[in-house]
Amino acid sequence: MALEPLHLAVCVLTVAVFEPRTFDTVFAEAVEENDEGSVISGRRADGAVVGLPFTEASVADLPADRMSSPAAGLLRLALRHQEMLLAPPGATPG
Repeated sequence: MALEPLHLAVCVLTVAVFEPRTFDTVFAEAVEENDEGSVISGRRADGAVVGLPFTEASVADLPADRMSSPAAGLLRLALRHQEMLLAPPGATPG
């Protein structure tokens, strides 16, 4: 959980890790825009979303003015702990 300092709103944030095929299935018909704004994603192939690579560079390229400070912090923590997040269940990351 995080506290948004400008709005005093509590945010419950999480990181989700998907196998590539699962990502493709779950987000196959994701929209590009809705009432809340534009979806930031990788390129689209045959109308389907292609995810962004989870790298320092791709996170740095996200528009900071459209991201809350708790969300930005979560992404930084996830990058820092990426090896653990991507480790197979039960594995001890080196």
